[in-house]
Amino acid sequence: MTPILYHFGTSVCSARVRLVLAEKGAEWESRVVDTAAGAHRQPEFLGLNPKASLPVLVAGDLVLAESNVICEYLDEALPGPALMPGTPADRARAREWMKRADEDLHPACTALTIGGVPDPQAREAAGVSEYMALAGPAGRVRLARRLGWAETGPALRETADVIAVYGEVLDRMETVLARRDHLACEELSLADVAVVPFIYRLDCLGLSAAWEGGRRPAVAGWLARMTARPSFDPAVAAWIGERAAEKMKATGAAAREAVLPLLAG
Repeated sequence: MTPILYHFGTSVCSARVRLVLAEKGAEWESRVVDTAAGAHRQPEFLGLNPKASLPVLVAGDLVLAESNVICEYLDEALPGPALMPGTPADRARAREWMKRADEDLHPACTALTIGGVPDPQAREAAGVSEYMALAGPAGRVRLARRLGWAETGPALRETADVIAVYGEVLDRMETVLARRDHLACEELSLADVAVVPFIYRLDCLGLSAAWEGGRRPAVAGWLARMTARPSFDPAVAAWIGERAAEKMKATGAAAREAVLPLLAG
């Protein structure tokens, strides 16, 4: 059965699922959700995922809405190279990085992308009021936090602290990658898949000074290897349209002076 993926181009969590599908050489059906128009907050989509987050995978009767869970499921369910390491210790390391990506990098990336430049009109985003009425408590809390970042930008202490976590994770990556080529073991694993979209986002924002110029050479080498994989362009880069790329560059340029010190670690 061909899996159906609800996703959108610039979503870092969607990118990790598309990477797994590409590494597996799998066929899949694409359902792009127009988040700019608020389609993820409409009743039809909330029926799949009340949190209004993407991606969502539908495989027959199975509906999954957490990207790392989706990646593990696809790795086990699809033929192709295994992306979870073979030893218990390496699997534990992989899951630790996957958890770090969700708990540390995802909030940092969201705060940076949304809160890099304050937007006083954030609450006017399409469908926000309707979504607040339909969503459950978890969804409302999530949206309120995102709106807070968008309205205040990095001047807010909480936003700056969340963004600064990027620097801490980059430092940890540098230590690990100085010893081996990949995060969990010597081979590509779901750990690398989970993390790379978040580091690539910094590159898209024009914030690669966080590792260039000899600052974090092991991270620079790892990112070069990851982006050179045949899976990367069709799964990640090709889904970022020209307009979105320009917007990210503008966001990064406007926030660079405030943000780069936060990424120093």
